[in-house]
Amino acid sequence: MKTPEQKARIREMLRAEAGEKNPVWDAFRRRLGNEAQAASVPPLEIKHAPRSRFATRWLVPVAAVLVLGVGLFVWRLTFSESVNPPVAKKETVQPVAARQLGKGDVFVSGKREIRFFGGNATLSENQGRIEIAASELKAAFRLRQKTDMKIEHPLVSVTITGTEFIFDAARGRGVIELTEGSLAVTLKREAKRVVLRAPARLEFSETGHKLKEEKPAPGKILYRYDLVNGESFFAHPVRRGPASHTVEVLGGKTEEILLEDIVRFEPVEKP
Repeated sequence: MKTPEQKARIREMLRAEAGEKNPVWDAFRRRLGNEAQAASVPPLEIKHAPRSRFATRWLVPVAAVLVLGVGLFVWRLTFSESVNPPVAKKETVQPVAARQLGKGDVFVSGKREIRFFGGNATLSENQGRIEIAASELKAAFRLRQKTDMKIEHPLVSVTITGTEFIFDAARGRGVIELTEGSLAVTLKREAKRVVLRAPARLEFSETGHKLKEEKPAPGKILYRYDLVNGESFFAHPVRRGPASHTVEVLGGKTEEILLEDIVRFEPVEKP
């Protein structure tokens, strides 16, 4: 239950809300407003710690020095690359250990094939270059792709890029029968360089050399013969009989070969 005093205040409040002027009620409302404002939470105030005079004095110069240093580093890096462009690193291919090859051995690399029929040779590979050293050697070279190769003999030095020929040499003499491509041969005793173009036959010795080059006649096909004894040679077939082949070897000499001695024969020139 409300007291008569409380009821009277309520009626005054209702009349004041309805718009009726009441000085007592207005004073009461102002008083309540002042009390509420005084009791409100004060605004949060954040105070920063005072800065050191030393840090404030040197902050700008240090920042400027840092910016200048970074700019100088970038400029020097750009200038160095423009003056001295980076050099591509060359891949180093490790040399292959030298191998001793003799009769019956076959060297194969890609489309390159070397068949050894006699003598002994040291074969080594270095940076893609093949080097063969021998004083006595008989071998058939079938190099059907670009080749960087060199043959060293006491009498001659042969530079090869890709060709087909037979190299037959002893200590004091030798023969090169070239059937395809070309060869550059340095005659060491004569200090002379000759270039062979197929078909050609070069005979060399300690006293001199003899070179014979001939143009193949139209329709004349050159064949490669492989024999049972391991030998190989190139010749033009003259006649084929039931028991033998008559052939013309490079140089014009005619020979007869028994059929039972022939393992294989095939053309090396396109018909």
